[in-house]
Amino acid sequence: MRVLFLKDVSGSGRKGEIKDVKDGYARNFLIPRGLAKMATDSVEKKIQNERSQKEDQKKKRKEKLEKILKEIQKKGLEFSLKAGEGGSVFGSVTKKDIENALKKTWNVDATADLSSNLKELGDHKISVSLEKLVKGEIVVSILPEK
Repeated sequence: MRVLFLKDVSGSGRKGEIKDVKDGYARNFLIPRGLAKMATDSVEKKIQNERSQKEDQKKKRKEKLEKILKEIQKKGLEFSLKAGEGGSVFGSVTKKDIENALKKTWNVDATADLSSNLKELGDHKISVSLEKLVKGEIVVSILPEK
């Protein structure tokens, strides 16, 4: 019997999957407990339509994020920090600072790949991932506070 899993069932299937299972297992265990329902042709078509819609939405979102990344790469990010003589900086720019700036300015969830805090004036190339769909490098500029 073909069933659509409504919940994850260990060893059998994951939510949203359509699989063939033994008739007795489906009738006596899965269906009565609300873990699955029979996968009729209409149910299978509905699932396929939902998957294709999700893929289309993901593709559109990825294209939009690629455009946003290009704009970020053109403009870069700027931070102002207090600096002493000789270019020594008081404080640093952290991974969280970069992620918050991207969220605030561009309204995207970003993850910055930063091994240590930025503690020097000048431009720094940083790898970022926008919503785990688009990856690229941006320039983070640290300028002395006026």
